Amino acid sequence: MTIEEFAKSYQYTILMFGVLGTLGAVVVSLLANRANRTKIKASVDIGILFGKCARGYRKHRYLMIVITNLGQLPVSIPEDFFEMCLLLGRKRMWLVTADENPEADYIPRAEYPVDIQPRKSARFILCRSDRFAGMCLDFIGGNRFIRWVRLHHLRIYVKTADGIRAKARLPRALRSYLLHQPRRPSTLELAPLNASA
Repeated sequence: MTIEEFAKSYQYTILMFGVLGTLGAVVVSLLANRANRTKIKASVDIGILFGKCARGYRKHRYLMIVITNLGQLPVSIPEDFFEMCLLLGRKRMWLVTADENPEADYIPRAEYPVDIQPRKSARFILCRSDRFAGMCLDFIGGNRFIRWVRLHHLRIYVKTADGIRAKARLPRALRSYLLHQPRRPSTLELAPLNASA
């Protein structure tokens, strides 16, 4: 059997192998692009810092966020990386980071944007926990029962400079801490994304 006869007899089989080869190339290309995508993981918690400031040694609780780069490329974190979203009513706000306690020299200050290398983590100290609690209570409003319901619908997101968002889980201990805080006005800057309540 000559090559021409073989090609004529098995033309559909050869065509099928060509299609499978093209499909395999497309799948490999998609998997390679997926590997290069930005992937981050974030966790939020209240941490206690001890350190020396102008009035001696102090112990304060701070809102801390740990962002882990799970991808293969560096990730850039902008200054407005923190977003709170209330699912009931579609209320959103950004927390603008600020120098909350200038006399506390032991608190490291981040220079934004912060680059996180692949498979590395970075810790961000956002603000004092009592100020965060006041801002949260202003944000969700209502009496204690309404607060309890809304705290279960409160979502926290962290975003990168290229717009990728990751959901940060609100731990039960932090939710309980927020629920049992007295209502007081917040001094943090909030930038609303929309005016809907």
